[in-house]
Amino acid sequence: MRRQNLMMFYLLKHGQLIDKTDNTKYARLVRYLTGKSYDNIRKNWNNVRFRISNEDRKEDLEDILKYFKAIRAEEIVKMIENDIAFAGKFKTKKMNGKANSHNFPSI
Repeated sequence: MRRQNLMMFYLLKHGQLIDKTDNTKYARLVRYLTGKSYDNIRKNWNNVRFRISNEDRKEDLEDILKYFKAIRAEEIVKMIENDIAFAGKFKTKKMNGKANSHNFPSI
């Protein structure tokens, strides 16, 4: 689910449809498109953007990159590649037992 949300994030970001303040409308859209649980989508949407470690995010980005390359979505590929490079620059710090990830350029 996290990687599906990450893919939707980049599609919406590319379409300039991202508003960083309200996860509700995105969860509704993703639920409509996927049929997945609204609550899980909303929780994962927030995790995709803010609460996963840099190492996990890099792994997720590398995984979804191949799908965007396959459809030749060049601008999305560039965004993801920039975020992968950014992820490689930082180690995740743990604060209160939780990952503290850095804000990625695209996310």
